[in-house]
Amino acid sequence: MKIQHTMKTLNHFLSCIALLALLVSCGKTEGQWKLVWEEDFAGETIDESVWTRVDKGGADWNDMMSLREDLAFVENGQLVLLGKIGESGDATPFVTGGVKSSGKKSFRGPVRMEIKARFNCVNGFWPALWLLPDTPFAPGDYAEIDIMEHLNSDDFAYQTVHSRFTRNGAVEPPKYATFEIDREGWNVYATEIHRDSICMFINGVKTLTYPRVEGLELQFPWFDYPYFFILSNQLGGGWVGPVDNPGQLPSELRVDWIRVYESTCPEEPAAEGQDLLSGDDLSGWKVVLKEDEPAEGPTFSLSDGILQISGQPFGYIRTEEKFSDYVLQLEWRWAGSEGVDGGIFNYLQEGDKVWPQGVQLQMTPKDMGVLMGGIPLEGVEGPFYRKPRIVEESPEKPVGEWNRMVFFCKDGHISAWLNGVLVNLAVSEATEGYIGFQSEGGPMEFRNVIIYKK
Repeated sequence: MKIQHTMKTLNHFLSCIALLALLVSCGKTEGQWKLVWEEDFAGETIDESVWTRVDKGGADWNDMMSLREDLAFVENGQLVLLGKIGESGDATPFVTGGVKSSGKKSFRGPVRMEIKARFNCVNGFWPALWLLPDTPFAPGDYAEIDIMEHLNSDDFAYQTVHSRFTRNGAVEPPKYATFEIDREGWNVYATEIHRDSICMFINGVKTLTYPRVEGLELQFPWFDYPYFFILSNQLGGGWVGPVDNPGQLPSELRVDWIRVYESTCPEEPAAEGQDLLSGDDLSGWKVVLKEDEPAEGPTFSLSDGILQISGQPFGYIRTEEKFSDYVLQLEWRWAGSEGVDGGIFNYLQEGDKVWPQGVQLQMTPKDMGVLMGGIPLEGVEGPFYRKPRIVEESPEKPVGEWNRMVFFCKDGHISAWLNGVLVNLAVSEATEGYIGFQSEGGPMEFRNVIIYKK
């Protein structure tokens, strides 16, 4: 039941991820794009100034590739890529064709790329139209955009973005979409690469908006690279499965045309957030402290953009403004010699009493990432609601080092990320409230507290 509830909460939150689409520039109108390159395969042969045949490699997508000219050729104004049963001189049981524009034709964002293609349905056939950077990756980085992938006889296609962030298991924001296609006819697949988002389209319908989220390490590398095309026919592999009916061959991927557009207006930067600690003092914040407790100095102070919390007396500081749908990012650290108790409040309610009603992210080392408080959380028994983190170990950094937190809050759905790892999900009965930071016994510091509002 616990697993079912976690998945239910995750699904609820993912259904609300559209909040991020309000913060990105994805989905430009046609009038904002200018055609800068078109490949219509009008010649009698493959244009080698643009394309190179893909040779056999060791990955799932190219381990059946062959340079045989009968597997990749131009016919009737279309590029044809075939997959066949291997012959006596071939090194593999099946042979397939593919082409790439690496080192010859590449494009950098902001850009829109469209490909008109069709293919037949064969068990074990995996046609793909995709992009890779036409330059070495930065250390520890990775960037790939799959404009179209199809498996077997599915009546839909996949569109996916890959990065080191997604390869490390991140599922949020959602990295892929599926959408229905005409299996027997032509379909147009497209992607847009923006500074703050990747968009995917099939037949003019937007299927995916993948947004850039500040504070998530290695989450959005795509705008940093120029991209080349890979058009590949592959038979067999761990994802698509075996070619268990060779009588269906040859497999065939046809590309009618490719079009590349550049933006006619300057690319908008990522949505600007509100820095909640931008002033010279703590105006815009309200302090609530436990009465009759001694203090050697101010409990809360602001210096060079850093909110310093002494830990004494107990209490909290909160915004004077309420927020409902937002993305909150911040940095924090334990400022003493050891990790201490503390907390970050979302949806903090009125009343201004110590131990307030709000959804608190607990920040002690043993409980880091736990969500708790007096506001009812779906699936959690009260009256004091406590939801354990969803990862076995918390990814906090050692005492004295800065950590990054990102919260997504919409319609009561809350997800909490710590240093790029999703640590908790919850659905709160409250859908609006203040943001606050707790004083609870020891020194902590916060900086770069940025909120992106709907």
